[in-house]
Order: sequence, then structure tokens, then C-alpha cells
Amino acid sequence: MTVHHAIWPEGLPDRAVHTTSWWRAHWVKLNLQLHYMLHIRSARRVRHALSDEGVPDPQVCEWRLREAGAIPPPGGWPDDMRVGGHGGQVIDVAVTTHSVV
Repeated sequence: MTVHHAIWPEGLPDRAVHTTSWWRAHWVKLNLQLHYMLHIRSARRVRHALSDEGVPDPQVCEWRLREAGAIPPPGGWPDDMRVGGHGGQVIDVAVTTHSVV
């Protein structure tokens, strides 16, 4: 069974890193957390989505979190946030938001 990971700074799904390696996923998450600890004024939480059914789409994840009433990222949710390009594929995805501190 292959687990697909997507890791990105909250509110910035265009910066997502995709991998199927557990080690690489946690290495990327650690690097993002260290980066934002050193740049605390621009700090963002780190999102980690994983699925064994397909590749998680960070755009869809952010949109779903917004629709579910999640705490908005710094600067708020974008007004033009749209979900597209996922081809209607529905997969089961678990999203965890990690704090920096």
C-alpha cells in the first residue's frame, strides 16, 4: 500500500511538496517548521495531508478546511479561492495542521 503525502504552509497550497516517502514527508515538515521558527513574523502553520487512495490536492484540502470553519491562515482566506482541476476525483484524505511552536 502506497501512502501519498502533501505538505505545505497553511494558505499556500501552491507551495506543496508531494511524496510517497514517509521519511521525506517528515523531513519536509521539519524544514518548514524550522524555517517559520526562524522567521516568526511570517510564521504559518504547516499542513500535512495523506491518503492511500490517491494524491491529495492541497487546493481542495484548503477549500474544504475553509468550508468546515477552520481557523483562517494569516491574512485570511483568499476571496478568489476556487477548486478546480481535480477532475471530480473523490478520495479519502486526512489533513493535520501542525503549529510552528
